[in-house]
Formats: sequence, C-alpha cells, structure tokens
Amino acid sequence: GEACIKPRAGSGVGFATSLGLGWLVRNKSTAAAGLWRTLAQQETPSAAATRPSISTTADFAPMPEQSNDYRVAVFGSAGVGKSSLVQRFIKGTFKEAYTPTVEDTYRQVITNDKQVCTLQITDTTGSHQFPAMMRLSMSKSHAFILVYSVTSRSSLVELNTIVNEIKEIKGPDIAKIPMMLVANKCDEAAREVGKETGAAIANKWGCGFIETSAKENVNVTELFAQLLQMDKERNMALVGDKKKKGKADKKAEKADKKAEKADKTDKTDKTDKAGTSGASAGASGAAGAEAAEGAAGKKCGLM
Repeated sequence: GEACIKPRAGSGVGFATSLGLGWLVRNKSTAAAGLWRTLAQQETPSAAATRPSISTTADFAPMPEQSNDYRVAVFGSAGVGKSSLVQRFIKGTFKEAYTPTVEDTYRQVITNDKQVCTLQITDTTGSHQFPAMMRLSMSKSHAFILVYSVTSRSSLVELNTIVNEIKEIKGPDIAKIPMMLVANKCDEAAREVGKETGAAIANKWGCGFIETSAKENVNVTELFAQLLQMDKERNMALVGDKKKKGKADKKAEKADKKAEKADKTDKTDKTDKAGTSGASAGASGAAGAEAAEGAAGKKCGLM
C-alpha cells in the first residue's frame, strides 16, 4: 500500500512527502509544480531579499549611438553599384565582381561646424526581403542617396517606391532633408536613361542630381560633397580627401599641364626670336656706323 507520512507544520518538504510516493510517481509534473509553489509561499522575507534579481531592460539595453554621427543611407535596386560607390569613396577601390549586400556600414571623417565628426554611410540591400530593416534605416538617417543605373530604366522606376516611403516616414521634415539622385555607370555606352530624364525626375522629387561612375571614379567625391552642402542646418565638409583621381580627372589635369607647357614654350620662343632680331639689328647698325665712319675718314684724308 501507499505509505503516508504525517506532515510537519511549516515544512514544504513534509507537505510534498505526505502525498505518498506512489502518487508522486503517477503524477510527477503536477506534484513538482505544487511543491515549488508551496516552497515559494513559505520563503522567508530574508531569503527573498537576498535572492538576485534579473533586469530585462537596463542590463540588456543597446549601446547609444554617437551624437556627432551624421548618418547617410544609400538606396537602390540590386546591381546598380551602391556598394561600389561607397567603397570607391571610402577605400578608393573598385571590384568587378558583384556581391549582393544585406546591409553594411562605413565611416568617414568630416567636419560639422568646424568640429570633427563621423559620416556614417549605410549601404542597404537591393532586394525587398528586409522591409523592416530598410524602414529603420530611413527613420534614423539624416540624408539619402538614391542610386540607379543609366543602363536600366527599371532601376529608376523602382526608386519611386523608396522615395514615397521616405516621405511617409519623415513627414513634413522631408523638405529639409538632403537627398541626391545618382545616375551611376555613366561610363557605359548602352544607355537606357538619358541625363535630361534623370535631371527632370530629380527636379520632380525635389532633390539634387549627379551622374557618376564608380568604375572610372567620376564624380564620386563630388557626390558626397554636394550632399553635405545641401544640409543648410549644419556647416559640413569632407576632411582629408586623399582619394585617387579618376581617369577623366587625370586626363584633364594632363591636358592642362600640356597646354601650360606649350604656352611657356611659345613665350620662350618669342623671347628668343625677339632677342635674335635685336642682336641682328644691333650688328647691322654697328656695321653701318663703321662703314660711315670709314667713308668720313677717307674724305678727310685720315685713311
């Protein structure tokens, strides 16, 4: 039969054992729950005071972001060159291989009202698989770069949805937020979107416009410089710009140096010719004077 043990007053363990061993075996889970409840009820105030507490807010709160960070989000369809533009600006490099991006963050030093701060650039995904992540980037960012490829008209059309979401999240503040529409891959010959079309769309959306080439490093630094200048509430500028010059910039610089050299050579030639002509004229004058002097001497009987 089942043994029954008389419980002791004030003992949770005695209460549990009084239920009988056979009953405990048949009802393990229920009996264990009841035992824990009984022990918790009989816990002394001193034991409750010494029991450690766990915080679900302060102990696991996220680290606050730096107040001097200026956050810029880059949006656009997959394959338009968002990551290439950012890496060309930050690292001065370009990779031919395409790697899909989920979300990457880059940092660059800038000045804000003559104070050094950090430009935080968020390179967002080109797919629509993470809408919550994209909306979070929109809500936290101070400025936006909207990238499309001149070789893909659909990449420009898809930006319309992005712009509408930004306006919805930012609300009335959208008029004060810097935004640049970027036509990337302008070095490609197979165009589907002309420069005039891109400029017209930018004017419609109320944002700046620029054509770039991450591959050839055309207008990459200028893109971020213009974006910072659009923020009228802050006096911001790039610091320590030591990026490699693109091929177009190098060609222009080389042509300027060549023209300057040709100009100097032309001036030197003209000076030399003028000096030679003067010397010849002087020599002719001296010869004429000598001849005149000889004639006069003969006339006077001196020679």
